[in-house]
Amino acid sequence: MNRIQDAIDTLDTRIKGMGGVGLNGTSLEDFETKMNLAFDEFIAFQNTQSQAFAGGKISFDESNLVYRGLGGEMYHEGDGWPKDTSLATKVIITKICSELMGINT
Repeated sequence: MNRIQDAIDTLDTRIKGMGGVGLNGTSLEDFETKMNLAFDEFIAFQNTQSQAFAGGKISFDESNLVYRGLGGEMYHEGDGWPKDTSLATKVIITKICSELMGINT
């Protein structure tokens, strides 16, 4: 069981049903721009997923999903995410990493 993949799949289904408009009336495209990942966030997220796995908070598969979702060892210029990363993946990885770091989202 991969709780992170399940959350991504659930959110992806919801997003596809929203017709490009977010809950507060803003476009999902505008929201996606707000999900840009700075280099220091990329490093913090990779360190967080690694520590969470080592500490038994997430499984190997969940840790690997976050690692791959962030682009592995390579930071991606532009928005910071690998090409074709879904909005659902960006949101869930950001939420999971923020929660693991103790940041309320």
